[in-house]
Amino acid sequence: MVAKGQYIPNPDFENWTSGEPDGWQTPNSFTTTYGVITVTQETANPYNGTSDIKLETKNIFGYAVPGLVANGQLSINLSNTPPVTILGGTPCNQRPNDFKGYFRYTPGGSDYCQITALLLKKNTQTNQFDTVAVAQFMNTATVSTWTLFDAPFSYKNGDTPDTLQISAISSNPNASVLGSTLYLDHLYLEGGSLGNMTLRLNDKIQIFPNPINDIINIYFGHPLTVKANISIFNTLGQKVKESIIPTGTQLSSLNVYNLKQGLYFVQITYGKEQFIEKVHIK
Repeated sequence: MVAKGQYIPNPDFENWTSGEPDGWQTPNSFTTTYGVITVTQETANPYNGTSDIKLETKNIFGYAVPGLVANGQLSINLSNTPPVTILGGTPCNQRPNDFKGYFRYTPGGSDYCQITALLLKKNTQTNQFDTVAVAQFMNTATVSTWTLFDAPFSYKNGDTPDTLQISAISSNPNASVLGSTLYLDHLYLEGGSLGNMTLRLNDKIQIFPNPINDIINIYFGHPLTVKANISIFNTLGQKVKESIIPTGTQLSSLNVYNLKQGLYFVQITYGKEQFIEKVHIK
């Protein structure tokens, strides 16, 4: 079951007004002061309909500034860390399984793109938004043809959300690289129940347990014929742990006792294969 399209504004990026996608915000009004536009409408090769959105990391006075789009309100203050804050989003009272869409990406160097969906609920006591669930997709490789991304929602509690906040960025916000370019089209929500707690990267690889206490186990299904690189990233995209798994390994365990509680992303690379999945450390 696909959630109703009304929850994601202008999901195919078909409608634009004065260089901005309807229902979304970008930093263009800020960056144009410096003669730079990082978010544009593309019509040459959309996945669906007549246009898609292009996010590109560009140079402003020697700084690499990524392309960014969000369905919430952008607040930009260069004296803050991070300099961009996203507030609110669009109304949504569903608990979908997955956030999906189509993307193409060209990284500059070792850069990566990040596409995130948050389900939020307004806290009437604090007047702030509490996070109900997180779905995030990260990609480091060149993807030259339209490819489906699938970001499962990880739920923190049983609350019914009232707001959906979506954002996408063309670069690592802490180490952006000039030229990194992300294209997006045809975003949607899918499903309506909590997913399986056992994460399957493909038919053979498993990560368990999840949530994690001190040890994360990775089962490859068969002995590795090449070395594997295991990297763990926090939600800011910072690499917090890395391990090299030798050939011949079928089951590997990684100690994560020194990592704080929260959401992380495990990236597994071996040969030409690469997978990124989310885990919780408790």
